[in-house]
Amino acid sequence: EMDMRVTKDRVLIINHDRNFKRYYGVDSAVSVMNWDHIQQLKSSKGSRVLSLDQVFARCREGHIQVMLDTKFEGYDTGLFNQILRLLDKYDLREHALMIGTDSSTDFFTGKVRLSCTRRQLEDNSLKAGYDPAHYYLFGGVKDIQAGDTQWAEQKGIMVVAAVNLFTYRRRPDYLKEAAADIETLKARGVRRFQIDSNFYSAFFTK
Repeated sequence: EMDMRVTKDRVLIINHDRNFKRYYGVDSAVSVMNWDHIQQLKSSKGSRVLSLDQVFARCREGHIQVMLDTKFEGYDTGLFNQILRLLDKYDLREHALMIGTDSSTDFFTGKVRLSCTRRQLEDNSLKAGYDPAHYYLFGGVKDIQAGDTQWAEQKGIMVVAAVNLFTYRRRPDYLKEAAADIETLKARGVRRFQIDSNFYSAFFTK
C-alpha cells in the first residue's frame, strides 16, 4: 500500500505526509516543491523520496502487487491517466487496488479495482454497468462484520481488511489489541489484509 501525492511540477511521488518535515526536516508541502528539489532530500537514516515510476519498477522486479491510496483531491484526468499509464508500463494494473477519493471514483471505475464499504457495494450494484470485479470490500474490524465476507464472496467481490497502526497508536498495548482484531477478522473469513509493517512479523509470518 502506497500513498500517492503530486509535486508542483506534476510528478507523482510516494509520501505519506502532506509535507517533508517528519522524515526530512523540510516543512514544505509536497505540492509546492518541484521533483528536482525533492529528489535531493535525504533522511537521517539515508532514505530518499521515490517517484511512483521508481516504485512501480521495483514492484515489477519483485513481483509485488500494489494498493494505491490517493492523497490528492480534485478531478484531474491528466494525473489519473498518468497513474494508468504507469500501471500499464509495469504490468501492474490487472491486480492493482485503489483507495480512491470522491472526485476520482467515476474516472477509475472499471479501470482499477476500487475500495468500498458494504453499503457502497449494495448501492453500486443497483447502477447500470455494475461489475463486482470493479470493486473490493475494504475496512477494519468495525467495518467488516460477521457475514460480510461470505456475502461478498458469494457475489464475487474481493475482501481486504485494514489493520493500521494509526488506529492503535494511542493505546498502551496496541500489539495485543491489533492481534485480537486480526484474529476476529480471520474468524470472519478474511484472508487478505492491508497492514502496517509493525504487524507483519508479529502476526503474518511463520
